[in-house]
Amino acid sequence: MGVDRTPGGSSGGAAAAVACGFTSFELGTDIGGSVRMPAHFCGVCSLKPSYGVVPQRGYLDHVGGGTTDPDINVFGPITRDPDDLELLLGVLAGPEPEREHAWRLDLPAPTARSLADYRVGVWFDDPACRTARDCLPLLTGAADRIANEGAKVEESHPAVEFGAQVGLFMQLITAAISPSLPEGLAEAASGSHLAWLRAAEERTRLQAIWTEWFTDFDVLLCPVMPLAAFAHDQSDDMMTRTVTIDGATRPYLELISWTGLIGVVGLPSAVVPIGRTAEGLPVGMQIVSPYLHDRRSVHVAQLVRDVAGAYEPPPASR
Repeated sequence: MGVDRTPGGSSGGAAAAVACGFTSFELGTDIGGSVRMPAHFCGVCSLKPSYGVVPQRGYLDHVGGGTTDPDINVFGPITRDPDDLELLLGVLAGPEPEREHAWRLDLPAPTARSLADYRVGVWFDDPACRTARDCLPLLTGAADRIANEGAKVEESHPAVEFGAQVGLFMQLITAAISPSLPEGLAEAASGSHLAWLRAAEERTRLQAIWTEWFTDFDVLLCPVMPLAAFAHDQSDDMMTRTVTIDGATRPYLELISWTGLIGVVGLPSAVVPIGRTAEGLPVGMQIVSPYLHDRRSVHVAQLVRDVAGAYEPPPASR
């Protein structure tokens, strides 16, 4: 990836530093994909933990913040290898300071030993957010190599409507980030408490659908973003920017659809690199598991590393 391409955001600098070997790991926050998207663009690994697993104290997104856990947001590591995701999850996960005297966190260890023990669903494309033609073969190729190791791989996903669930994410994330907006805009963006409560009820309904689907599958594989790293764009307002994917102009904010789809229901997702496009741009893949089964996502990432791709130093640093 050259300097003319974005490293992703918001932890793009952190992911680029990890990719270049400047640091062993970095930590970031992920409310819309901010540890997963940079990992995808920079060819490294990351973990978005289950919501609530890592305390968010000190998250200063606005003056007076850092004392509560913003909705959807999580803290997660960015690394070059999935083994380090496991190490850092053990360091970061735990109860909030005010609960640690009585609460304990015991994330279940994976029971599978190899890819042959896993039931894998794949959801690599959707009419509401088409995956670029240069990325899709890398995703399907990774799934094929996983299947060749004996995993049961099937095109399947929870019975949710992609656009509707992403729309719910957009509604809830707007309310979640509203305290960081200018005063007048913050009030308009936050919406009413009643609207948030109804949205939370809809999220609970969707979470039940995902939970039911995970009784038949252990993990879901899906894209991180619909395209690889694109050229920097500082023009106009971010809300009005567009990108071109396979000749079609698409809204800038559509790029967080796949990460928002997973984030809004609070599920853990590990990202692992699976190869590079013909232009040499890294592509990553989300490995999503049931709520609180973070270690399962990391374990599958470790196994995928061995058969479907791993970190490669950027060409300029070799």
